[in-house]
Amino acid sequence: MELTEIHTHLTDNCDFPVDRAGLIAAVGDREVTAADGGSTRLADALQATDEPQYGSATEAHEAILANLGDAHVGRKFYDDRGGTGQDRHRTRSL
Repeated sequence: MELTEIHTHLTDNCDFPVDRAGLIAAVGDREVTAADGGSTRLADALQATDEPQYGSATEAHEAILANLGDAHVGRKFYDDRGGTGQDRHRTRSL
């Protein structure tokens, strides 16, 4: 499953509110594909949280995204607003 499919999957397969154990039982076996070709099970992401209950699909979705790990992040430190990041540290000579 892709990152963009998680919220819909939660909405379609869970009744909220739901406790963490119930959520893991309902969707924990699904895997989210990472940018590097690997994957993470939803159960693994949810077990990394300390939330006992989720009131909505949005709450569960945010908890999953927060615990997927670096493999699911695009290019680290990338900024498409311009510059390379190194430009900020240059000094100008007058």
